[in-house]
Amino acid sequence: APLEGVVESVAVAPEERVAAGQVLVRLEDTALKSRRDTAEKALAVAEAALQQAQRGSFGSADQKERIAVLEARVDLRRSELAEARAMLDRLVIRAERDGVAVFSDPQSWSGKPVRTGERIMRIADPQRVRLRVDLPVHDAIALDDGAPVRFFQNVAPLAPLSAELVRGGYEARPQADKVL
Repeated sequence: APLEGVVESVAVAPEERVAAGQVLVRLEDTALKSRRDTAEKALAVAEAALQQAQRGSFGSADQKERIAVLEARVDLRRSELAEARAMLDRLVIRAERDGVAVFSDPQSWSGKPVRTGERIMRIADPQRVRLRVDLPVHDAIALDDGAPVRFFQNVAPLAPLSAELVRGGYEARPQADKVL
């Protein structure tokens, strides 16, 4: 997640092929749209005040002094508006590269609050597949680095994938399900 928010919708299905730039996730935009609208109105007010001061500056020294302050206020309001628009653009999360969307059930994300940096999904390159296998301590087997392995997928149990063990770890540590 590029910023804190609530997931409005997930635009792709798990294991769906995606193209670079394709919309993956939309975060709710209500608060940021309100912020953008407020910034637009504040900019319009600041610009109107500046124009009024510029018109009145021909006859008044006080108005001339206010122009610099009002110009700075207009610049500030433009910056606030640009920031609000940039934040709105970040609410639509797009794929950075071609690949396959890897994540759990899209319905479980709908309406879920997320923090900045929280992982919603990964985009995997199908040509560079890696597999991590965690075995309970009582099922641990000794394998050397470089050992050939075969992986049987649930979706294609009769077509195992061949691979090679890159690294094996032997130190037991608790997993999310509290199993060592």
